[in-house]
Amino acid sequence: MPIPEGPGRDGACRQPRLLVVAPAPIVSVILTLAKPLNRLRDAGAVSLRYAYAWTTRAEDVAWADVVLFCRPAEVDELRLMERARRAGRRVMVALDDDLLAVPPETGVGRYYGKPLRRWVMGAFLRHADLVQVYNARLATTVQGFGAPVRQFPQLFDGALVDGIRPATEAEGQLLVAYPTSRGAGDTLGKVFLDALSLVPDDIRGRLRLHVWGAAPAGFEGLPGLVVRPYQPDYDSFIRDLAATGYAMGLAPLVPDHFHACKTELKFREYGGCGIPGIFTDAPPYAPAVEDGRTGLLVPNRPEAWADAITRLARDSRLRWSIAEAARQEVARRYGLPTVLDAWSDLLSGLMSTPPRRDLPGFPLSHAPAWALERARGIVRWAKADRGWLAKLPTA
Repeated sequence: MPIPEGPGRDGACRQPRLLVVAPAPIVSVILTLAKPLNRLRDAGAVSLRYAYAWTTRAEDVAWADVVLFCRPAEVDELRLMERARRAGRRVMVALDDDLLAVPPETGVGRYYGKPLRRWVMGAFLRHADLVQVYNARLATTVQGFGAPVRQFPQLFDGALVDGIRPATEAEGQLLVAYPTSRGAGDTLGKVFLDALSLVPDDIRGRLRLHVWGAAPAGFEGLPGLVVRPYQPDYDSFIRDLAATGYAMGLAPLVPDHFHACKTELKFREYGGCGIPGIFTDAPPYAPAVEDGRTGLLVPNRPEAWADAITRLARDSRLRWSIAEAARQEVARRYGLPTVLDAWSDLLSGLMSTPPRRDLPGFPLSHAPAWALERARGIVRWAKADRGWLAKLPTA
């Protein structure tokens, strides 16, 4: 669907202008927003600018037709949303987690658990023109706040792995991928850690478990453990994942509301790279993976994980068939043409709808925290690294 053009100052039509407001150079921005939007820009379908909330200028808002916020929770972002609303601009939110349900014992949970940030997030979900999510459970949760919600496919950029031939398995070894950058703070690995001791000896001695950055707690000294350097460049990480020749990938998950609202990232990565995966039998993997065809779904019991690891290790034909089926499914559901069509439809609908005019009121009980956050925002503006923003439009 073609995107309705925006009006120029002289009344002539032009391509829509999208200002992307990023909290930081995180995967949520680069993978889910910058990659597909840059392709639309290159095709002449949109004009783009990227900014932090605290570096956005009044002229940026005046230039834009749509101001898109990724995971907004800061006072500066709310102030910018109000500025955009007063200027008659459409406000869109991109959300890939239920940030109001992050486990409070984690660093991320402590960050998003602050009362002021929770209020800011709620204000965005009540007053945005559109909230973009990537998960049916999250869509249902967000709909309760009142803003229009659109579920959306995430991108796997198949061009990153085109032409890559996986390395041949070393004699007698089976490489197992567990890509986590959480290091010692990782807790999901405990789901399958006990299972490794239940794998038959002839298989267990062949496994080489690869983790990234640092070993999760409890993994130290594990036979066959390989700790690979953390790779901050996502494209390089994906190319390496596809080229290494992994026999299987592991994707454990805690079956709770927060994790059920996440995206099926590991299915996209494993499938796109031609790696057969083992996944916890719970959302978001349960709806995305066809058990036995595009992956193996297992309950979080050690014996179930041990059986699945053993099954893939013993059956090379099954590994191949799952890898091929998953590769085709990822290309169909998350490939660039599918995602670009979805973006065109989304922006077409948004540009065809008059912008909302309502503003979030601000409770006086939050005034002291608001003032403190505003002062911190000024410090962030002074220290902001704008280098990555300059790179995004040509990434």
